[in-house]
Amino acid sequence: MGPLLVLVLVLLLVLLLIQLSTAATTASPMVKTGCSEKCGNISVPYPFGMGDENCYRDGSFKVICNSTSYDPPKLFTGDVEILDISLQGQERQLGYVSRDCYSSPGTWSFRVQAYYSNGSPFTLSETENRFTVLGIGCCQTSIPKGFSSFTLNVTSYENHELVYEFNPCSVAFIVDYNWYNFSTSDLLNFTYNIDGTGSPRVPFVLDWAIAWPSENNKSCEAAQTDMNTYACGSNSVCSESKNGVGYSCNCSHGYQGNPYLENGCQEVECLLRVEPSDLYSGNNTDYDSLRNQVIGSLDIDVR
Repeated sequence: MGPLLVLVLVLLLVLLLIQLSTAATTASPMVKTGCSEKCGNISVPYPFGMGDENCYRDGSFKVICNSTSYDPPKLFTGDVEILDISLQGQERQLGYVSRDCYSSPGTWSFRVQAYYSNGSPFTLSETENRFTVLGIGCCQTSIPKGFSSFTLNVTSYENHELVYEFNPCSVAFIVDYNWYNFSTSDLLNFTYNIDGTGSPRVPFVLDWAIAWPSENNKSCEAAQTDMNTYACGSNSVCSESKNGVGYSCNCSHGYQGNPYLENGCQEVECLLRVEPSDLYSGNNTDYDSLRNQVIGSLDIDVR
């Protein structure tokens, strides 16, 4: 068996292990038994859930799949559309923008105030969002950590008398900074994700967590004292959440899946040991030496 064929066999074995690892991860449960896992093309992992109250942890994580008005279905919390949910403690939603618009220079047309309010354990991500204002140009700035609500209201000092031709509206919004790239055309016509009423919307990111047991017990140790309310399942670990208003669960090393389910973290471990003698047998001493240097004993541990 030549060196090239040996390397091909090794690569095939590695690819097989990757496929086995992917299959094991895919098989891990994401929702409770009997609960829907998807709304259209959006995954809804526990502690979030739809339908029966057994499918979500509490009212904070209840979401609604609207398959009556939309095809494909869309996911909502209240009247706010959800774009995706991550077990890494983030959720993307579509939010409205504040606008102050004029029909001609100095002639006011309408004003729309944008607001958001959810409360703990959901907060606006200070790392993923930017506060953005469009007027003569574009201005962006970061937001403080820990905000759970906001109200945006914009006005014009000069009633757009000097800028109406290229900028008939003042616009303000909080947006996922990875999504929004300013274009000068936005000054004239801001038309992203228009809803049924003609109002534009932009995606923003929330950090979510499991709320602490109480204001006086803000630690994983305190959360673990009551296993009836403790959110982390078997083979998982608890840590303070990114937004600081609660805790997060993560699968332990060597496990993958949903740490918020009792048995959601599944072991993913495939150990393959390939000895040089298994790949080649012959009397070519020089090749044996080369083979041992390149391959040696191959251990592949997929976790």
